[in-house]
Amino acid sequence: MPPGPFVIDDLYPTGQGGNLNVIITEADGSEQTFTLPYASIAELLRPGTTRYSFMVGEYRDNSMVEKPTLVMGTVRHGLSNLITANGGA
Repeated sequence: MPPGPFVIDDLYPTGQGGNLNVIITEADGSEQTFTLPYASIAELLRPGTTRYSFMVGEYRDNSMVEKPTLVMGTVRHGLSNLITANGGA
């Protein structure tokens, strides 16, 4: 990587927050170590990422003669690093 500023933009931390321990190894072998706090909101998606789910089931109640079918679907799409659209029925 060339000298100068850099960005780590493909890191997917697990959990909702904590500390990232970063170690930078220089060309001469020396190391810089520092800790970066992070927070991750589970419902946010990266821009351009889409997730969807579709579920079908049957309501179970022994006192009912008919067992109605239940259907549910959701879709989420990351619009930016700060906004995720969410819809479902």
